[in-house]
Amino acid sequence: MTSEPTHGVARVHGTWPINPLVSPPGENQRGSGLAEKRTKNSGVMIVAFAAVAAWQIYDMATATESPSRALMILQYVLLAGLLIGLAGALLNFLRSQ
Repeated sequence: MTSEPTHGVARVHGTWPINPLVSPPGENQRGSGLAEKRTKNSGVMIVAFAAVAAWQIYDMATATESPSRALMILQYVLLAGLLIGLAGALLNFLRSQ
């Protein structure tokens, strides 16, 4: 058989290439690099979420005048999202260890 493109994936000799996302762990040769990349990304996400959450708390605590109700709600929603993201990044980091 020839190599013919099918939806952006080339068929080689009638077989499909191994999909690293759905292949069993024994068939995927690149699995260890993927776990290392997830751990590295989790560490970066933890630092990013923590830095922005700390900045947001500092900004809210040192405001010289009272913000409008809409801005206050937006700040608390943003802070809640940051804290949820930080918890998720921590869980992802701990799960990959």
